[in-house]
Amino acid sequence: MLLRNFKLKKSSVYVVFFFSYILILIVALSSGFAYYAQITTKITKQTENTKQLLLTELRNSVETSTQYIKEICNEFTFNTKLEQFAKGLPSVTIHEAMQELTLRQKPGDLLFDYFLYIKETDEIITPNIRMKADKFFDIMYSFEDIEYKEFAEQLKGNHFQNYLPIMKVYQYDKNPVEILPLIQTFPVGTKQKPLGQVIIFINAEKLFSMVEQFHVATESDVYVYNEKNVCILSSSGAPELPVELVTDKSAGNNTEDSIVFRQLSDTLGWKFIISTPKDLFYSENYEFLLRMVGVTVVYLIIGIALVSCLAKYSYKPIREIRKYIDKNTKVDGVVKNEFEVIKTTLKEQITNGKELSDLLESQKPIVKREVLGKLLHGMVTDYNSLKERFVTLGITFTTNLFYTVALEVSEGCEFFRMEKAENDQGMILAKFISENVGVDLFQEKFNYYYLDMGQNTAVLLLNLRKEEELEEADEIMYQKVSELIQFLKKYYCLYIYTGISKQHHTLKGIQLCFDESRKALEQHKLYGGFEPYSFSELENLEADYYYPSEMEYQLLRYIKTGDSDKAKQLLQSILDINASKKQISTSAARGLLFEISISLKKLFDGAMISSGKETSNLLDLDNYLKTPNLQIAFRDFSSLIDWYQKERAEVPVSSKTKRLVDSIAEFIEQNIGENWLDLNGLSSEFGVTPQYISNIFKKYKDENIKDFISKLRLAKAKELLRDTELPIKEIANEIGYVGEIGVIRLFKKYEGITPGDYRNQMHNGN
Repeated sequence: MLLRNFKLKKSSVYVVFFFSYILILIVALSSGFAYYAQITTKITKQTENTKQLLLTELRNSVETSTQYIKEICNEFTFNTKLEQFAKGLPSVTIHEAMQELTLRQKPGDLLFDYFLYIKETDEIITPNIRMKADKFFDIMYSFEDIEYKEFAEQLKGNHFQNYLPIMKVYQYDKNPVEILPLIQTFPVGTKQKPLGQVIIFINAEKLFSMVEQFHVATESDVYVYNEKNVCILSSSGAPELPVELVTDKSAGNNTEDSIVFRQLSDTLGWKFIISTPKDLFYSENYEFLLRMVGVTVVYLIIGIALVSCLAKYSYKPIREIRKYIDKNTKVDGVVKNEFEVIKTTLKEQITNGKELSDLLESQKPIVKREVLGKLLHGMVTDYNSLKERFVTLGITFTTNLFYTVALEVSEGCEFFRMEKAENDQGMILAKFISENVGVDLFQEKFNYYYLDMGQNTAVLLLNLRKEEELEEADEIMYQKVSELIQFLKKYYCLYIYTGISKQHHTLKGIQLCFDESRKALEQHKLYGGFEPYSFSELENLEADYYYPSEMEYQLLRYIKTGDSDKAKQLLQSILDINASKKQISTSAARGLLFEISISLKKLFDGAMISSGKETSNLLDLDNYLKTPNLQIAFRDFSSLIDWYQKERAEVPVSSKTKRLVDSIAEFIEQNIGENWLDLNGLSSEFGVTPQYISNIFKKYKDENIKDFISKLRLAKAKELLRDTELPIKEIANEIGYVGEIGVIRLFKKYEGITPGDYRNQMHNGN
């Protein structure tokens, strides 16, 4: 019967049903094997948890045993008397210092010994010994594997509870003992050179005993590695672990033959690892597996007979549907079985409807953006119907609390130079990054909607998710926006200006949010920085600015006299006063920057006219009125001051300036023997700044004024050496030097010989 059914219906759905049921039957029967594998996995998991708990117990035991050692270390580190003694203060004697060490002693199995190293005197202090460090480590404790010089290097610099590798030391020339040194610099946190080190020797053999006990109890290999992945301890007979198992940061890692567990001690920085053979976890029950295979074969034979009947029953309605389709519709093409006939018919019927549905779905983001844009601009008339449209567009508002965050990308940030893309492409990428980072930051607390407003601006529409967080909403919002600014700056070199609105509690209030956030954005652009501005902060801003006429006069005076540095310092001071102390508003900042611009423009234009050039157009006054920014303004003004000084340097020296230079040169020649003769003295004499004298003298004389004075003194010194027998010291007084060293340096610089050699040459020549 079974063969006859296959022969008659080999191309029909009957065959599909038959083999489908057979497959289901096989899958059902194979569940027994899956259950067997699950039991094995469960046994392994339980054993892994047990090993982890035991490893945690070992780690806690070691941490607890070493805790009191850290307490001793901290007591010594923060001990005021020991610190005073290390500084060499007479208020604390050596006896008192030793007594402090004795009083702080606590019992413990792991504590081997402790002492204090004083850096200034290179001494070791114990509760009853004071000795030079090199002698101490030669007589009291000597190292087996290293020289003292290597250990002494560890006593330099700053250490914070630094565990050194395990060492073998001889105590009083007895048998060597394994110790684990702990070094702590005192005082803690000093920015200067440390006073010394607290040194504690831990009994490593006790630690090994703890590890060995764990090895015997668990039948596992035990390893302890320090923070540099160097093995400190291991159980007896434990083979060396591969590097990848040591450096792996996961809690467990199964290999082919064993299971490895690891834990990291937060207090010590050590890594505890155990490796256990899999054979100890479980053994396979092969007899149970064979019995299960036999039962499966029997049930498979019975199931095939039942499947044949079930497939015939299931095929009956499919055959009737096929007859109905053949009678009422026409199917194009050749079909193999009933399923293809049904599929082809249904596909033709729904194609037109699907095309229409796809078209509507593709327009949904555009409609969504349009609706939210109208909501921001207050162009909605029926807010009740808007709620219904929100549902179809996928817009969800779970509470009645709303914010908007106005966002503007700075086009001058490093991001656009790094990407090396066209402006439009770079801006699209910048907005894409800010949108997706915003989703990650805000979606936990807010329903998040990003609206691109064109050019370099965008708006975030945010709706609080939970009513219970209403009181903390402002704080959460400010924190999230700050994180957005910091994250984009740190990881993408992308700087954005932001403004946060107040919270509003109706859909109609969203347009107020939008207006408030844009005003707050203007304030952020004014001051810059990495903290956003909230609209609520604008209520405390000053409406007037500080720029008195005295400051304006002093600023222009510095620029005219060529003192650019002082001019820039005063300009920065003016901006800081208005930004930090007064906290002026955006409109007040426009007035301040406009007035400073007018002052500088008048000065620059006057200088250009006097030199016969056309007036400059370097100051864009409209720019400071549209988008004032104090940081950009300072940068622009500073550049213009430098440009002005360069322009002045290119203007020919006037006759008045020429006479001033000649007067200065004549004055120097007449007073060449005075020791006060320098730029400051000349400035006081002629009533102009030292920088101005230096600039005009070099411009006119083509020589540095300091070199001019030195050469005049050199000429007079040569005359006195040649024509008189005066000592070098008296000649130094004659040419304005306090001692003969000045004359010697003068001859060395310009003649390459000493004054005495010069006098001998002159006499020998005569």
